[in-house]
Amino acid sequence: MKNYFTIVRKHAGVCQFIAFFYLAMGTSKYTQILFFQKHAALLNYSFSYSAMALAGSCAFFDR
Repeated sequence: MKNYFTIVRKHAGVCQFIAFFYLAMGTSKYTQILFFQKHAALLNYSFSYSAMALAGSCAFFDR
């Protein structure tokens, strides 16, 4: 456990970035669900989430 804290202290900036990134992504995902639920369009949420996942996976393809 002591080694873990040493690594976190050594790379504090990276740990802060990762924590902020996941917090922002989680908040975004949760608010999207609330938005689509309020407008009674959860099927559209499914389509938008699938499109985002597909676009993200295509980002790794090189020309």
